[in-house]
Amino acid sequence: MQQGAHAARNVLHAIRREPLQPFHYVDYGNMAVIGRGSAVADVGGVQVSGFYAWLVWLFLHIFWLVGFRNRIAVMSEWAWA
Repeated sequence: MQQGAHAARNVLHAIRREPLQPFHYVDYGNMAVIGRGSAVADVGGVQVSGFYAWLVWLFLHIFWLVGFRNRIAVMSEWAWA
């Protein structure tokens, strides 16, 4: 996501004949769902596992979805499941 947004900005810079900017990756951490209601997360140097890590994963996953309608659709589908 970071690289795609950066590439789009550089395309606009190239169209305007402005200098291109170098890419700098920002590590936001790692997360993985292990099972239903269980996960592991290492975000900002804080390591969490189990149900609380699953809640962190759930919140951040919904947060990074594009558009309010997508967020509501995913939350309702997950609640139904």
